[in-house]
Amino acid sequence: RVQSAVYGPVSEDSVLELGSITKVVTGLLLATAVVRGDVTLDTQLPQCLSGARSRRPINLGDLASHTAGLPRLPIALSGAAARGA
Repeated sequence: RVQSAVYGPVSEDSVLELGSITKVVTGLLLATAVVRGDVTLDTQLPQCLSGARSRRPINLGDLASHTAGLPRLPIALSGAAARGA
């Protein structure tokens, strides 16, 4: 039986926080797409995500290395919206 120090017993119905695991999954999916030749790290974001806009060109490599210059939170989630106000 699996036990969480914070949440107690864990079952198949338990809801747990994902934390930073999504970074690993995203990196693996990007690496797979690069190896398959679907994209390169130089592929521009609007080619993969229609409607994506930025002040400067952003490519997948920028996103993967956290150098895209994006704000920490999207504008809609910053300020009062982030605090739930």
